[in-house]
Amino acid sequence: MNLALRPSQIAGVDFLSGSSRAILADDTGLGKSAQAVRAADKIGAQRILVICQAIGRVSWAIEIPKWQTIPREVVQFTGNTKLIPPTPVAVVAAFDALSRAEARKQLRRLLRHAQMFGTFDAVVIDEAHHLGNADSNRTRAIYGAKLNLAGGVLLDVSGDRAPSTWLMSATIQRKNAGELYPHLRALFPDVLTKLFGGVIPAYDAFIARFCVTQDTPYGLEIVGNNPITIHELREALRPYVLRRAKKDVQQEIGPVQHLTLPLTLSPIPGAQRTSSELDALMAAISDDEDLPELSPSAAEERRLLGLAKTPAATEWIKDFLDANPDAKLGVFARHREVLDQLEAALAPYNPAVIHGSVSSAQRATRVDSFQNDPTCRVFIGQNTAAGTSITLTAAHYVLLLEPEGVAADNHQIVGRFDRLGQTESVTAFYGFAAGTADERYAARARRRAADFDDLIGALTTTAA
Repeated sequence: MNLALRPSQIAGVDFLSGSSRAILADDTGLGKSAQAVRAADKIGAQRILVICQAIGRVSWAIEIPKWQTIPREVVQFTGNTKLIPPTPVAVVAAFDALSRAEARKQLRRLLRHAQMFGTFDAVVIDEAHHLGNADSNRTRAIYGAKLNLAGGVLLDVSGDRAPSTWLMSATIQRKNAGELYPHLRALFPDVLTKLFGGVIPAYDAFIARFCVTQDTPYGLEIVGNNPITIHELREALRPYVLRRAKKDVQQEIGPVQHLTLPLTLSPIPGAQRTSSELDALMAAISDDEDLPELSPSAAEERRLLGLAKTPAATEWIKDFLDANPDAKLGVFARHREVLDQLEAALAPYNPAVIHGSVSSAQRATRVDSFQNDPTCRVFIGQNTAAGTSITLTAAHYVLLLEPEGVAADNHQIVGRFDRLGQTESVTAFYGFAAGTADERYAARARRRAADFDDLIGALTTTAA
């Protein structure tokens, strides 16, 4: 495909392609994956390696063909992968898979067989904040035991020729500057030598300079960044980091951005039947028609589909909330069983939940909690019971796990967030089961919502 990039994304492509080492730290939803793929195209990368969360593999498998101009075959690597084609290719591998020594050996064998050992042209590390713990197995698997790349995946699969390596994360520092040390030690040692008089400091020396610590019965605890010295680190990093917040590009993306989110189906009872029978149902509906009144059997398939999507959605939600510690998230679904599973799985995030059985008084209390309690990180709502008449502007991200077939219904849900009092552009994700007709259904729901905003929403006037 030759999809158009927004001006800010073109600037991101130029930034990445002009650097052999770089950090793209744009807000969630601004298209970091599209920028990385086009940057790889711009440097003529025939072979790229994407390292990401396991849940992100399916998303990258969709995004790479969508945005690339160099036709690469996409291979989702697991320890059981049997073949990697010679060239060109995009290999997508999960952190956890590459953390296992046997899986890394298998990847090396496959690359040698494909006659491309040592020939990756670009590496993209998505959600790179997951490599912020200097002692974790995954960090040392990627960056090497001493964080100097030796023995790590980056040199393991690229030989002596280090490829362009780009980190992607909206929150490359989640808690404190100490989480930057593994990245700096492995990929940006010149930043460290500049700050420490020509030598690479140990982790403890880095912490002592840029963090505030305190002694506890369990050892030294990092309290936060050192306000006296942190500006030195910030300025040393500036040439290597590009970050745009949603508010910085709001003129490009508008008040609401509608995106699709691919999810894998979990093997619950009936999941296979869900996929095949939903395909048959969707095939009978033309692209311009709304979903008909569902028959009992079709309604049951949609219920099963919602349940089958819930585990992957839960994993994505947890990762989103952990990666964005100051953000809140709204999640909407149709079926009560889906809502119940979400509520149980997301209990650590103190969810506010509204469905048809929640009284009016309880609804008001729960909305107030979501709006004003910083520990209440997620709102879980039933499409019909919570899709109108409430205000949820404490969040500017919302996931429609089971979007409705009528655009107005989805518009009402998103309108709980995009309303008076909202200070940010709202990003709405439409969850779908990758590889099923649900993918077409969610894409249509997303498109219709965007069409509504483009026509009716664009008629909105503001008070003088």
